[in-house]
Formats: sequence, structure tokens, C-alpha cells
Amino acid sequence: MEIHELLRKMRIDRGITQKQLADKITTRESVVKYENGKNQVPLLVLLELLEKINVNLDEFLFYLQVDNIRIKNKELKKLVRCIHEGKKPPQYILHNLKIIADKTGDIVDVRNFLVAKAFNWYNRSGNEREFTYSNQIYIKQIIEYLDRVNEFGRFEITSFTSLLFLFETSYINQRMNEIEKKIEKNRDYEIFHTSLYALYNNAFLLMLERKDYLHAVKYLKKYSNVRNNMVFSRETEIYVNFYSLLLDYLFDGTGKEKELIQFFKGLKMISAEGLIDEFRSDLRKYEKIYGLCRIDIDV
Repeated sequence: MEIHELLRKMRIDRGITQKQLADKITTRESVVKYENGKNQVPLLVLLELLEKINVNLDEFLFYLQVDNIRIKNKELKKLVRCIHEGKKPPQYILHNLKIIADKTGDIVDVRNFLVAKAFNWYNRSGNEREFTYSNQIYIKQIIEYLDRVNEFGRFEITSFTSLLFLFETSYINQRMNEIEKKIEKNRDYEIFHTSLYALYNNAFLLMLERKDYLHAVKYLKKYSNVRNNMVFSRETEIYVNFYSLLLDYLFDGTGKEKELIQFFKGLKMISAEGLIDEFRSDLRKYEKIYGLCRIDIDV
């Protein structure tokens, strides 16, 4: 993607007209020529235009590398799939990713290493989530990068979602609000639905871990609302139903055991063995965190 193409895209994404962008900086005609690639944008003018659309230079340069980022994102998905399916030893994959991150210092390579390192963090205990000193340097780097970015795009949302447990609840809420405002402004961007689905899912589970009832309820409602905007929502509805029962059981408890048992029996009737294993694992984890007796799930 060229400078003029990215400038035009960011302006449109933010709902700013060419006339508004040019105001007190240059003429509308000049902006038209910049966006069409007919004239080069002088650096000082570019800086003022970026300030108008609330983007800093580092972020702009970062998005110019979007094609390279897409390639690296695809590579990360393949590696995570390899870890999940056990095709390659996790330590071998992590070692190679760390070498790449050390060599390039590129924020995408750093993110990819941290995401692979934190893979399946939800099923790990607090101690198992700890990073070594050298890893802490990477964490600081990604956090500082996210702090500098004024408006999260897909890369930032994905990175934030994958490493959510590293952040304080107040910071999570702040960034969530900013992300929601961005997507609200771009209602027709269905591409963000799956990103929000994963983000709210992780936020809900993390709030349960932190025994934060109010925020758990908040993110479960948002998670449920996203389901209404998704094409394939049936399985998501099953998750919403389980999470609702789990939330009530953990914070209320009375009489909820029978409802959970009936829920698992329902899954057995539709032969949803994968969901049974996943939800049983979730239940055992939170029973331990909340000091509750184990429910006998005999399915």
C-alpha cells in the first residue's frame, strides 16, 4: 500500500471529507491530488494531515507495511495451529520465533512470539503465565506500542485480545471503550465482528478469574450482543448459555447445580463431545478458583 492510498483509506475510515481534512492546512484540490497519487505529499503537510485524522507518524508507517503484516499474521496462525495439533514441539517453534524477534525487532515479530508463548493462556495457572526477564522486555515493547496507538486497528485488537491477561482491568475497560467507539463509527465493518467475539470472550473469562462480577456481566452481555451480528451464531449461543449458567453458579450458587447438569445432558443428547470436554474443563477450573465443591457431571 502506497502513502496516498493509506492516507485516503484512513480519512474515509474516520468519516472525514477531503474539505475537512484540508481545512487550515492546504486546499481540497491538493488533497485530491495527494490521494490520487498525482502529487507527492510534503512531509510537513503529511504530519499536519495525520494530526487531523488522529494518527501519529509511527502508526502511519506501521500500516504502510500492511502486506508484510498479513504474511506474518498468516505465518503465526499456521504456527499456533501446529502447537495446537502437536505437529511441532512448542519449544522449537518458540525458539525460532524468538530468534526472528531478536533479529528484526519488528513489533509484529515481537507480537507473534508473545502470542505463541502465551498460547492457551486461559488453561494455565498464574505461575505458568509468567515470562522470563528477556520476555518482559518484549512485553514492555508491545505495551508501549499499544499505548502510542491512538486508534486500534485489526492488528492492535488481535494483539490486545491474545495478551489480555497482561493488562489491568482499568486499562482493559479504557481500551474496550475506544475500540467500541471505533467500530460504532464504522457500523458496516462486519470484519470486526469476529474480533469483538474473541475480545469479549477473553474479557469475560478473565473477569471471572479476577472475581469481578460486574465486569464479567458487562462483557458477557456484549459477547451475547455480538452473536446477533454474526452469520454463524448457533454455536455461539451455546457458549452464551453455558457462560450465563457458570456466572450464576459462581456468584449465586443456589440451585444452579441442577441446571448445569441438565445443560451437560443436553450436550450429550446432541453428541457435542468436544463442547462437553471444553465446558467441563472450564467448570473444574472455576470451581477450584472459587473454592466450590465439584459438581458430578456424569455424561
